[in-house]
Amino acid sequence: MSQTKINFYFDPGCPWCWNTSRWIKEVQKSRDLSINWKSFSLYIKNKDTMSEKYLKKSIITHRMLRLIEASREKYGNTVVDDLYTKFGILVHYKKKTTDKDIKDVLSTTYDTKYLLSTLDDNSWDKNILNSMQDAFDIVGNDIGTPIITFKSNKKEVGYFGPIITKVPIGRKALLLWDNFSGLCQYEDFYEIKRTRKENPHLPDIV
Repeated sequence: MSQTKINFYFDPGCPWCWNTSRWIKEVQKSRDLSINWKSFSLYIKNKDTMSEKYLKKSIITHRMLRLIEASREKYGNTVVDDLYTKFGILVHYKKKTTDKDIKDVLSTTYDTKYLLSTLDDNSWDKNILNSMQDAFDIVGNDIGTPIITFKSNKKEVGYFGPIITKVPIGRKALLLWDNFSGLCQYEDFYEIKRTRKENPHLPDIV
């Protein structure tokens, strides 16, 4: 079976996106998936309609995305997986999002001084906007995170979602992937939805 290359659009502050990202990494253990992690800023997308509480949080994770884009340019795409995981743990588990907290997780692996300087450098917003536009071109504007896109029948397809309250593991994770990716075979399919009745349960696996 050939490798499946997917683009996963994420914002570090979205707990739904976090659950979906941990699920796709669980799938990757058993399936030949190549994941390209791409920035999607909920601050840029929703800043005009957000409550003050979520606006403050989204500004913090938007700054993280600037650092991630700077890291991508300096070190290559492979570092994004590591940084998203580190920032996700800070945001969703440790609830620590100061610049000092960010500096601590960068450790000696990265050029800390340089990367911290990119947090407030809005020149990196262009990279984030370009990444978001890639997602809009495939799945439309009425979306948030997570977004997954991939090629099917030589055409790039994608979806907003899946939105999951709990992260499946093992066989259940693979079953969800097979059904999710299988929907791309139907060009006229657009949406399945039902009302969410619970908040996301953060997984123990990271």
